Amino acid sequence: MVRTIYISLRTRFLLIFTALFLAAFAGVWWWTYTAMVDRALAAMQTELSTVANAVALGIDGEMHTRVYRAGTLPADGVTPASPEYATIADFLRSFVIANPDLAGAYTFVQSPDKPGKVNWGVTANRATPTPYATALKAAKRCSDNAAPIVLGVGYNEDWFDWALPQNLKGPVAASEIIHDEWGDWLTGYAPIRDSSGQVVAAVGVDMCAGEVGAMRAQIGRQMAAGFLTALLVLVLVVPWVTYRITRPVVVLASAAGQVAQGDYGQSLSGLVGGRLRDEISLLSETFELMVSKVRTREQSLKQQVSDLMIIIDESKSQREVHEITDTDFFRDLQQRADSLRARRTRPESDA
Repeated sequence: MVRTIYISLRTRFLLIFTALFLAAFAGVWWWTYTAMVDRALAAMQTELSTVANAVALGIDGEMHTRVYRAGTLPADGVTPASPEYATIADFLRSFVIANPDLAGAYTFVQSPDKPGKVNWGVTANRATPTPYATALKAAKRCSDNAAPIVLGVGYNEDWFDWALPQNLKGPVAASEIIHDEWGDWLTGYAPIRDSSGQVVAAVGVDMCAGEVGAMRAQIGRQMAAGFLTALLVLVLVVPWVTYRITRPVVVLASAAGQVAQGDYGQSLSGLVGGRLRDEISLLSETFELMVSKVRTREQSLKQQVSDLMIIIDESKSQREVHEITDTDFFRDLQQRADSLRARRTRPESDA
């Protein structure tokens, strides 16, 4: 005999609905989280490209060309070697200080002898550690253990083709996080033009990847709170929905069990009544009609059995009488009785 396991319909519905709702909620949560992250990331990219464009418009292209060609750096890494370098560096630094989300700003120039490479220009950060640079790193949660940006020195890796000064037509932002020796960044770029409109260099403004991670974590926490609230509602709603759906079936199963025990007084008016009708209502009506017919048929069968018992008893009595009268003993008794009656009637005849 195959061993079976009983799992009620209500339990099955509860498990199915819980799994479906959880899957749906998880899908909606992930879709909403991704959409919010993408929207926030797009806002950051717009901010970076806007700031980069504002910085680029504020830099004199001819002045930047003179500074780059002179190749003069601060002698001690702190004091500017030329007023023009200091002017551009202070201008860059003012944007970094005014925009708390920024981690740095710098300029770069197309490498004249290495296609796909760039050389550094002016940077907002000091060449050597200072209280300002230390505080800037701490505030932005960036790790910068690489060598400082040095005027005229080439960037070690190939630059992004779309961000090369010669290819920049306007402000743009990186579509994804950039990884290099200075850390992980989200960057915006804009071209620096001279008075004739010719692109002579470009500006880069960085936002630490930690800012992006913090933004994602914040959105995740907000979404988690909403998800937990929805999950609590789910815990309350799913059992109620399951109960409402399976209750008629449970009532019908219970009534069928009572009928099987011979109790035909089951009332399903709670399932049949109401203005809204469905398959459960039709099933309940059919069940009540079936129970009524079964009750009538059982009563008819009982009456037939009672009548049959009476007939059987009469037939049995006749058979028993016949068995008695059909014996030699009974016939002998009957002959003696006839003989006695004959003797009694003879004297009367003689007289």
